[in-house]
Amino acid sequence: GFEVLKIYESQASALERLDKKSDALAIWKKAAEEAKKLGVHENKNGVFYRHLTVFKNAEQTQIITDFFLKNLSLYPEDPELQRRYAKFLLEQKDFKMAEQMSYKSLLNSYGRNEIYAATIYSKALAQQGKFEDAKNTLLQLKTRENVNDSSQKLIDEGLSAVDKIRAAQK
Repeated sequence: GFEVLKIYESQASALERLDKKSDALAIWKKAAEEAKKLGVHENKNGVFYRHLTVFKNAEQTQIITDFFLKNLSLYPEDPELQRRYAKFLLEQKDFKMAEQMSYKSLLNSYGRNEIYAATIYSKALAQQGKFEDAKNTLLQLKTRENVNDSSQKLIDEGLSAVDKIRAAQK
């Protein structure tokens, strides 16, 4: 069950920290097989989301793409699903699609999910050279009255990420 999956995840992460990439990949592939048995790639409940990274680490990204496309066809207005897919797209360097999906999530979100969506949206914009739009998106959220300290920290981290992307592209 999930205990076995967590053990595989811990083992693979430890091997990565030791810079044993091929050994880690072998364990990630075992973890992916366990995740398939558990139906992680078929269920959109929150507990399953965090285990989708097993497939990414096992270099089985098509499973993740299929998961998101299937679930977005069933739940097209789910802002958390949209945000998580946008994050995955950003990690896959599909910046245009990440921009579009995170923007949808941003429009449908409130609270913490809105902050997460805005940071992903800003990073996608920055990766495409749209630095002012990226910063303005985050600065608009930063000036709201109801933004708590942890959300302010996320916004600041997003602004810092935009600056780093800009510096890397110079």
